[in-house]
Amino acid sequence: MGLREIVASGFERIPRWGRIVGICAIAVVVVLVLVLNLKPQAIGGMISAASDKETLAENETQVPSVIKEQYESAEQIATEAGLLLVITDKVYSDEIKADTVLSQDPLPGRIIQKGSVLSVVISTNVKDIVLGIMPDVVFHTQDAAETMLKGAGIVYKISYESSDSVQEGNVISQSVKAGEEVSANTTVSIVISKGSEKQKTAVDKSAQTQTDTSPEVVNKDKSGDSNESAVNTDKDQASDTNTEGDIVKDTDKDSGISAGDTPKPEPPKPEPPKYKVTFLDWDGSVINTQDVQKGSDATVPQNPLRTGYSFTGWSGTYTNVASAVTITAQYQINIYTVTFVDSNGNTIGVQQVQYGEAANPPTLEGLDFVGCEPDCSNVQADMTVTAKYLPKPIEGD
Repeated sequence: MGLREIVASGFERIPRWGRIVGICAIAVVVVLVLVLNLKPQAIGGMISAASDKETLAENETQVPSVIKEQYESAEQIATEAGLLLVITDKVYSDEIKADTVLSQDPLPGRIIQKGSVLSVVISTNVKDIVLGIMPDVVFHTQDAAETMLKGAGIVYKISYESSDSVQEGNVISQSVKAGEEVSANTTVSIVISKGSEKQKTAVDKSAQTQTDTSPEVVNKDKSGDSNESAVNTDKDQASDTNTEGDIVKDTDKDSGISAGDTPKPEPPKPEPPKYKVTFLDWDGSVINTQDVQKGSDATVPQNPLRTGYSFTGWSGTYTNVASAVTITAQYQINIYTVTFVDSNGNTIGVQQVQYGEAANPPTLEGLDFVGCEPDCSNVQADMTVTAKYLPKPIEGD
């Protein structure tokens, strides 16, 4: 008797109810195993994996969904799928958590080669882009302040106020402190002095007093006769009180100067001292020197140029000069964008690199970086380079 006949014979000897109970027990065990040990996603993954094994080649993978995932989680998912996650853009949002994936390319479910790039757009809570560093423009002339702000690429607006302490035409205040970063959506306000209101009031009153005490007003009589008539009448009256042959002097009572007297000229005022103002470049070379009178402003030279750097302004104060002073040009190093692509032209990495520094190519699993074309060891402008890789040697070869 064969094995099959023995098993069938033994099964037939079990009562019918026993067979039913046994089948139900086996079914319950299977269900419990599935419920306790496997999540629905895992079951779907098993089915999908089984399907993929039948349809995917060895060097192919199915694009996973990373939308709504945090960047770190999305990067791990992409790595497990054999893909390189690359951020292509950031979109500002004050409602979505920063570094959340908003969109992806290619879309989930597509079949692509392993090692390909999965491009994503993520959220950011940083709204402003820094334009430059705020210079100190207080007490500078309006022209000097505007030159400094334009040199730093800062958007600004001007208003005017009276000031008893700041010279007319100079800056009273600025809305952003010197040294702070200024963003693209920030407009800096500077206030320019209109001069002292008290001095203007005193000058106006003095002018009014001089007008009220002029000869025409003083000598005008109540009847409306002219100054000439009043003077002639006075002369006639004076002649009547003196006998013929007496000498009569025509005297100006207001000034105290007799007719024929010559006023003495005022001595010339001494010229204010002059001070040397020197403008230097970053390396100490002289850009410009000027001899400036005390209390005056030096003339700002044209913004200097420096390779790989952007001019941000001048150090020191060159307005209302009171002594010899040296002013030095200030710069900020340029930042350039280096985009890495693979041999197919697909973006595999983006880096921000300072002028003169080397870009670091992305690390790809199972590959060794061997160079880039063009050379990226001395970055001097925005550039796109092709990163070259070779498979890592297998141990034991």
